[in-house]
Amino acid sequence: MKIATRPIEGLYESLPARQGDSRGRLIPSPAWMAWHFLPTVMGTEHPRKTGHHGVHWGEAANRGRALSTRTRQVMFRRRLERLASTVSTTVPSPVLPRRLAAVLIAALFGLTLALNPMSATNAQAAVPANVALQALHIAATQYSVAYRYGGESHATGFDCSGLTQWSYARAGRHIPRTAQQQYNATIHIPASARRQGDLVFFHTGSSVYHVGIFAGGWYIIDAPHTGARVQLERIWSSQVLFGRVR
Repeated sequence: MKIATRPIEGLYESLPARQGDSRGRLIPSPAWMAWHFLPTVMGTEHPRKTGHHGVHWGEAANRGRALSTRTRQVMFRRRLERLASTVSTTVPSPVLPRRLAAVLIAALFGLTLALNPMSATNAQAAVPANVALQALHIAATQYSVAYRYGGESHATGFDCSGLTQWSYARAGRHIPRTAQQQYNATIHIPASARRQGDLVFFHTGSSVYHVGIFAGGWYIIDAPHTGARVQLERIWSSQVLFGRVR
């Protein structure tokens, strides 16, 4: 049987011509799949395109990572759809049974999802609103517990970050110990997006010196200072930043 071929740099595989057809069929080879498709869904440019477009691969990768999560998800899903369409239309059924094609697509989907950067994004997602609200309610049960520098227990007293860490731990989420560490570990949000249970950080310049749990309005629950007790108080400064626990 005559085999139809084309000089396409070895990136396609030639298939036998079907009966009554003078030309063979070409399908993407596994090498083409790995070389051309995977870098694209990962948000990078194909290295062979750098000479033509004048774009360095590393620069393209940085640009891909800078895309928003939603944008990368849409791009990822559309490219998978295009791949599925390509396989279903270019691979004749006698050569690759439909069931085998489905298995191939599923395997490629799993591999691509494992390599795609957005798989790490969910690990950085904020806690659900009900978890933050639970931490607020737990902190509220500590009204009148005395302030103690370095304190992190209702039995011995709390300092500001000891209270926030203790409250979130009992809501099922661990956060670092100090106010500065807690600020560094949270998702920073604008004041307009604040919700109950978010952390409110007081700062001078880039240094965070106090933290409380946002209670709504312009109030927080906190352990203020030596000689005071855990209480609900109004935010007294305009130099505050809001953080949402991951």
